[in-house]
Formats: sequence, structure tokens, C-alpha cells
Amino acid sequence: MFIRLCKLITNIFICFICWQLLFFIIIHYNSLKEILFANNIVATPKIVIFSLIFFIIKQFLCYLFIILFVAYIAYYLPIKKKYALSIICSIMVIILIISVNQIFCPNSIFSLLSSILFKNQLAKYYYYFASIILICFFLCALLKNLLQLSIRKSLSIISIFGIIVIFFIIKYHHKQQYYQHINKAANVFIIGIDDIRPDYFYNNKYPQYLNDFLTTATKFQQNFTPLARTYPSWVSILTGLSPLDSGARFNLQIIKDTDKQQSLAKILKKQNYITIFAIDDHNFSTPINKSFGFDKIIAPNSAVTTMLLPLFADFPLTNIINNTFVAKYLWPDVYINRMSLINYKPQNFSKVLQQKLLKSPESRPIFLAVHFCLSHWPFYWQNMPNNNNSLDLYVKSVKRVKLQVSNFLRFLQQYGFLQHAVVILLSDHGNAFGQKDRNLYKYIARQNTLKSTTNVITQTNDHLKNLAHSFGHGTDVLSIDQYQTILAINLYNMQFVNQAVSIQNLTSLMDIKNTILQLLKLKTTTNYSLIPYLKKTINLKSRNYIIVESGFSPQAILNTRPSALKLMHDGAHMFYINKKHNNMLLLRHQEIPFLLKHKQYAIYTKNKILALYPLHAKKLYNKLAKKLILNKYLVISVDRKTGDWTDEIPTDIFLSNNLNKLLNYVNGE
Repeated sequence: MFIRLCKLITNIFICFICWQLLFFIIIHYNSLKEILFANNIVATPKIVIFSLIFFIIKQFLCYLFIILFVAYIAYYLPIKKKYALSIICSIMVIILIISVNQIFCPNSIFSLLSSILFKNQLAKYYYYFASIILICFFLCALLKNLLQLSIRKSLSIISIFGIIVIFFIIKYHHKQQYYQHINKAANVFIIGIDDIRPDYFYNNKYPQYLNDFLTTATKFQQNFTPLARTYPSWVSILTGLSPLDSGARFNLQIIKDTDKQQSLAKILKKQNYITIFAIDDHNFSTPINKSFGFDKIIAPNSAVTTMLLPLFADFPLTNIINNTFVAKYLWPDVYINRMSLINYKPQNFSKVLQQKLLKSPESRPIFLAVHFCLSHWPFYWQNMPNNNNSLDLYVKSVKRVKLQVSNFLRFLQQYGFLQHAVVILLSDHGNAFGQKDRNLYKYIARQNTLKSTTNVITQTNDHLKNLAHSFGHGTDVLSIDQYQTILAINLYNMQFVNQAVSIQNLTSLMDIKNTILQLLKLKTTTNYSLIPYLKKTINLKSRNYIIVESGFSPQAILNTRPSALKLMHDGAHMFYINKKHNNMLLLRHQEIPFLLKHKQYAIYTKNKILALYPLHAKKLYNKLAKKLILNKYLVISVDRKTGDWTDEIPTDIFLSNNLNKLLNYVNGE
């Protein structure tokens, strides 16, 4: 009888699974087609395909557990009509799965469908009702089963259940543990946040511990990244080098081992530090791994599988399990993967990070570089409904990531990690949304009133058609919003107390490494340091300018709603899967010369921006005056205060000197 009940219930759930697969294929048909297209180009290794298949098999095994659960209830519940009971319980469980998915994962494709049939409130009522009924059914079935067994067997089963419960209570109920800092060297925490613009971050609305941190921190209001992309920015943070010097000119680009030797993690590792890098979206920064000197990497797997898993993770049962601790073991690369948009919970990543830190030996100081990616595009997550308004979603994601950072700061303080420490809060880059109320767009708006050749450019050169509108990050060097970052530093029980002031001088993410080394009284590599600002003394080696450059910017990302499918289609040929590096997706080395020709460059000073835009269309040269073109670049000079701009090659000494510096950088000097 039990086997026959299992077969009946299995058939019902097979129909449910087939319906899910059919609906999934219909909705994601274009996505699956693009994945197959990209697979043919990058030659996906078989092990990646097997990983995806294994992931799907694990989902089926979860259904097997549910089938056995329903069959157990139907078999042991003291009701004569077993087949009818099996069908009723199966349907109840299926509707329960759909309802719970709708409640907890509103962005799931299945939630969008089920919400048409019943509203969230009704789904919640059914969730409570069905859960209570099924639990009661299970307890009754269990009681009858135990009564049918001998006392010895009954006690054995109860003991097993008791041991399991006690095990999980011990494992997940942590006692108040404290990190006792018994080493003289200070802990170093670099807390990075993705995509954060200062004007959206500094709004005087902070959770408690973040507010406490910023109240006493030294804040750098004119801090810039040399390249507004996550991977190059973090390489500059860790090495103190510009993209030109480090070789990290694009995301997913491997740099030489000789440049990694200058990594802050490698230097501190030699000083007996435990070095940890943590990130919840490793897709475009996978080259940052143990080769940079990190002892531990807390992140989704760096293999290309992690990019594909989120698409195949949007099934109702998978989404539900991802809300439990079981997901941490079943599919860890989804559990803490920011790009698993449908079922990502920011607290999951924070919990894993905190648990790893609590296991650190107290005899060694800690260097942690952590990057929170919740505020990265597309700006929504599990319980944040996608309203297709990028700016609105961005504001909400910034608010939520502030809470995530504040909770992490509370953890560090409460567990004793800040007894003797340096804490640096920063963002890797900003972001632009095509708004016209920022300074950049005031400059460009003047072009209609000037006899400017830029009008010719915007009409004839596809690469510059978006000159009047800036989108994303690392796409336009004239966009201050893309390159300006937050930077705040607090010192805890160090040799001096940092000043709670706002600094208006030019600073860069490249200054962080040298600052940390000086604070730890270690040998430094450059003359630039933020320590004089922390002490509020005169900085004789302050920066007069910062050179920035753009990244790889295909047309697909130059709008407020970038198309992942179009990006995959247009850019697949530029990447390959490296079997020697854990099946990571990497940029093809032979594509770099082509991409470098399309880079924009700019030099920022406190009051001026001098930018070089590449011109590749031959028909432009007949339309533009030769004096406006310099080495196939259009020169644009902007006054940051007045908004005045010109596209003529500068003749005054100050701008000419900056232009020479910029050209030397472009030429690799």
C-alpha cells in the first residue's frame, strides 16, 4: 500500500514539476537561447554543465523528500480512503509551495503568475491554515506509527528525533563569544559598498551604529576611483597602483603575479595577519582570490557556474528552501549570491561572514576586505519587489545596505574586534542614471547654444551618442557621479585619534594602501597618504590631480535598464572559460588592444576636468576641424564650478600641462 501511495503522489508531483519546467522555458526562452549561443562561443567545459545538472538533481531530491512526507501522512493517518487523502494532501502541499513562494519571493516568475490568481493576503491565510493542518496530520500519523511499534522501537525513534533537535540547537544557538585582541598589531577592516554615490549616501539618515561611525570619522568628500568598475577599483585599493601600473584595465582581466606581490594582503600576511576577502557578488571580480595573498575567500564560487545558477534557481521549492539554513549546504553558491536576485537575502551573507570571523584565532590580527553588493544593479532582492524604476530601487537598496553595514559595525563592536583597529568605509564607484540635474548635464546642455562640433559627433559616432546622458559606471569620464566615491576612516585605540572633519582635497582609492601601512608602521611604497588629514595637519604630498579612465562599455549597458541578454550576445566573444583557474570566466587577452582603443581618459583637478574621447569613425575627420582632434581623440575641457566647457585643444599653460600628463598616461608612460 505504501509503495502504491508513493507512486500516486509521485505522478501528481511529476505533473507539477513538468508544469514548472514548461512555464520556465516559455518565460526564459530567449535567455536560454542566448546561453546556448554564448556556450558555443566560450566553449563551456563539461564540468560546468554537470554542475548545473547536479544542481537541478538536488532540487528533484527535495521533491522526493516531500513525496515521502505526504505518503507517510496518507499511509499512517487513521483514515480509510488513503488514495483520496493522498490526492488532497498533495494538492494542499503544492498550493502551499506556490503560496509561500509568492509571499517570500515576490519577484519570482511563478509569483507573478500566482498573484493573478490570489492576492498576498489570501496566500498568507492559506500558508498558516495549510501549515497547521499538515503539521497536525503529520503528528497524528507519527503517533499512530509509534503506537504500532514496540516500546523499544518507539523510544529509539523518539531518541533519534531528540538527538537531531539538540544537535541543531547547539549548532545554531551561539553563546556570546568575544574576540579578545591579544596581539599588538591592529585589526584592519576595509568595508566596501558597491555603486554608492556620496550624494545619495550622506543624507543624515543612518542606522545607529553607522551613524556613530560617521559622527567620529574623517570623511573625504572629493575621493575618486581611477576606474569606476569593481575589480579595477579593488585592485587599486589593494595595490595602491593605477590601472595602468597594475594592469587591471577591465573587469575579469588577470594581472601579472609581479603586480600581486604589492597587494596589501600579501604584505600583511607576512606580518602574521589572517587575511580575508569577502564579497557577495563575485561575478566580475573573480580574479581577486588567494593569489592576492588572502588566506580565506568568503564568496560564491568563482566558476562561471555561479553566473548561471541564479537563472535555474527560480523555482518555488528552491526559493522556499533558500529561506532556511538547509540552503547553506545544498546550494551555497545561491545562498550568499547577490546575483540570485529572486531569493537573495542580505542577512545570509552577513551571517556567514560573522561566523567565519568568530572562528578566527585570537592570537593573530585580522585584515578583512569585505564588499557588500546589495546596492549594485538591478537594485532589488528577495523581498524588494521590482517596480522597473531604477532610481527608486537604487534609493531603497542604498537604505537597505546602510542597515547591512550598520549591523556589521555593531557586530564588530559587540564582539570585541574594534578594541584596537583601523576601519575604512568606502565605495568602489558611483553610478549615473541619465539625470539632467547634475553638473555634467549642465555642461552638455550648453552645446545647443554654442557652435560646437560636438553636435556633429553625437550625430555620426555611435560611441558618443550618449554624451548628453550618462548611465551606469565606468562608461563616461565626464560623469563625476560615476567616479566619485564615499570614503570615511575611523581609528580605534591607535597611536592618535582621527579628527571628525570633512576633507575637500582631492584623494583617491589608491591612497588607502599606503595609509594603512603607515598606520601600522610598515614600509610604504608611495608618498601619498591620508594620515595628515586624519591628524588635521598640512599635507605636503596632497594630490593635485587624478587620472581616470573608462571600462568596457557596450551599447547594452548604456541605459537605465541594461539588457543582460543583449550584453551576453554582444560581448560573449570577448571572454573565455579558463579551466586552470577554477573554470572562471575571463577576458580574452587578444581583445585588450581593441578595447584600449575605445577607452576614454580624463584628468580631474579640484576645479577642472580635461577629457579625451576616442574618435574612430573616418567620416568624422572631414567634418571636424583638425585643431579639435589630438591623436584621434576629441579634447573636452570643463570648468567644474561654472559649467563652461569647450572642445578645443587647450592653449593655456595649466591645461596644456595636464593634457601632456594625460597623453603620457594614454601612451603608457
